[in-house]
Amino acid sequence: MKRKLVILTIMFAFISSSYGQSDASLSWSVSGINNVDQLKLDINFGNRYLASNGVVVQSNGNAVPLSGTCFETAQGGAFCTFSAQQGSTLVLDLQSSLNGTLRTINVNGQAIETGSLTLVEIF
Repeated sequence: MKRKLVILTIMFAFISSSYGQSDASLSWSVSGINNVDQLKLDINFGNRYLASNGVVVQSNGNAVPLSGTCFETAQGGAFCTFSAQQGSTLVLDLQSSLNGTLRTINVNGQAIETGSLTLVEIF
């Protein structure tokens, strides 16, 4: 039993955790969408798609969590969809400069607002 505990301890010492580590983190300022100031995303690169988690920061400072998927476009940008609270969807359409548009879509699939994204930070 003691040997198993030692082996287990050594295994945990050499295994690095990937939780909380993203491949890239990006922030944009948002204009043209009511009560939204910023979009902040952590991106993880897969073989074909990009997994993304983050928040929309509202004008009052509150954050709304997002989770979604992106793919690279033929023009070198990215197209993403995110599930938000109460069944709404955010659609992100980025140019190769990583600036772009953000659209809010309601539960019925209707576009509600369209705003612009300006890249602020990459790390």
